[in-house]
Amino acid sequence: MTPRETIATLRRRWYVLAVIALCTLVGVMAVHKRPIMYMECDVLFVNPPPTHLNANVLLNETDSLDATTGIVTRAVMSSAVQDQLRSAGLTASYDAEMTNTGTNETPSFSEPSLQICSNSTNAVMALRTTNGVTGQFLAILHDRQTAQGVRPTKMITADVVGSPSVQPIYGRPSQAYIGVGLIGIVSGVALTLWSDPLLERRQRRKTVRGRPAAEADAHA
Repeated sequence: MTPRETIATLRRRWYVLAVIALCTLVGVMAVHKRPIMYMECDVLFVNPPPTHLNANVLLNETDSLDATTGIVTRAVMSSAVQDQLRSAGLTASYDAEMTNTGTNETPSFSEPSLQICSNSTNAVMALRTTNGVTGQFLAILHDRQTAQGVRPTKMITADVVGSPSVQPIYGRPSQAYIGVGLIGIVSGVALTLWSDPLLERRQRRKTVRGRPAAEADAHA
């Protein structure tokens, strides 16, 4: 099919393009009215005891600061803790990820940290959930050491860095608009060209069925 024939077909089946354009407009409106997600993150630095005298049992040969942090992090992400948070009304989805503040010279998890982020369409819920998960981490870390008989002055602690700040996640709406528009253009042209022979055959059958009646009326 030549470009001229393609353009002629598109002009002849303008109503198919109109339907596709309407559907594309609906898609654009859906992108425009999508709910904005909010994210709130806490960063916790995990600190060893201030002195190595009478060392913490969780820092002996079998355990370490990073191992303890990893265990508590997995506990925070467990289904039991998630169910407990949901039962308390903290329904935002969250993720707790152990990170590393080591240097290039010492890349091991010698100074572990934790990032806790919650996502929700409700900014207040994102903030409350992050605070709840942070509280769970601190409580599990404390209870784990208490169960081992660690003295309060020898406990591993964690400090929250920075003040709470809920940030909207806008994403890239311009790319979404462009994507919906391209899908509309490509699908509109493709469906119009595909439907043209079908519509022609349908019109031809109607014409053939209408001829006997027209001829009968002419003889009458």
